[in-house]
Amino acid sequence: MEVLRKIMRAGPRFLCGGSIELSWELLGSNTLTGTADYIEVASFTAKKYLYVEFYAIGSGGTINCSMTFNGVTTQSYAIRENINGGSDSTNVNLSNTDNLTGTVTGNIFAYLNILNVADMQKLFISHGIENVAGSSNAPDRKELFGKWVETSNPITTIRATNGGGGDYSATSALVIYGTDGT
Repeated sequence: MEVLRKIMRAGPRFLCGGSIELSWELLGSNTLTGTADYIEVASFTAKKYLYVEFYAIGSGGTINCSMTFNGVTTQSYAIRENINGGSDSTNVNLSNTDNLTGTVTGNIFAYLNILNVADMQKLFISHGIENVAGSSNAPDRKELFGKWVETSNPITTIRATNGGGGDYSATSALVIYGTDGT
């Protein structure tokens, strides 16, 4: 549990030469070469801790991002969220992680830390940001704390799906790192 606390406290710093001594490995990535409504990284090696980065450029309308794990779209996700540090709200019995960012006609970025133990509910923390073009528009941030109630298998496939009216453009990407904490 101490390793998980260090990961959650450090956020993405540990991937950039921070002081936490963990051996992280790139488990998979997918970068779009054209427009699409989803990006998936499938069949990666299961690791106890996952760090996921998602970046999308919008095309032809609004975009957002929700994720599913192992192709499961049943009502097995629950979240607590806030936008720009505001009041918490909850959503339960969801078919995905709910939107990790807001819906916008610009770019979005989100990262997740996931506890990925096969016989435990998968707990995750997400930080997302949406950006409308121009210096007169401040970006919005979204914090999301959630769980996927699956207790028989670890996560080995992650899909980021757009629920907006536009598409993800070429160079939008999903990247997944993992470690067992050693």
